[in-house]
Amino acid sequence: MMAKILKPNHYLEIGTGYGDTFNLVCKYAEFLTGIDRVKRSKVNSRFNVMLYKGDSDSFFKTNKSRYDMIFIDGDHRFDQVKRDVVNALSVLNYDGVIFVHDTFPKGEIYKIDDKCSDSWKVPAWIRSNPFVDVMDVKKHPGLTIIKHKEARK
Repeated sequence: MMAKILKPNHYLEIGTGYGDTFNLVCKYAEFLTGIDRVKRSKVNSRFNVMLYKGDSDSFFKTNKSRYDMIFIDGDHRFDQVKRDVVNALSVLNYDGVIFVHDTFPKGEIYKIDDKCSDSWKVPAWIRSNPFVDVMDVKKHPGLTIIKHKEARK
């Protein structure tokens, strides 16, 4: 798991669901923030965890924190994922990393709203941003990794 390697100080997860990924990251991050429309009981709620019940757009309107690692796995519709990426980039520390889940579904059956939806459009869209570096894991369901482009000397 990348959190074990990166050891983020501040971690943000959009779409915590039942807390599977969130709870794994708890072992390696100092401060954690989870966002989900439904607050579920299986998400770790230790003292350095903040759980936000609501949508990510509302969260970002009031958020003042910056993050070292952000995992996007909430609403999978392209327009929402695009907003989440833009918002995430605005609060990502310079050496931080964004992971966008479900960007390479293996077939049309997964390109429906309750699965990966059209989040598969994210890799092509984000590559048009000259200020980020992008890497993809193209194995189903897929992962797109984004970070600020290194400063050129």
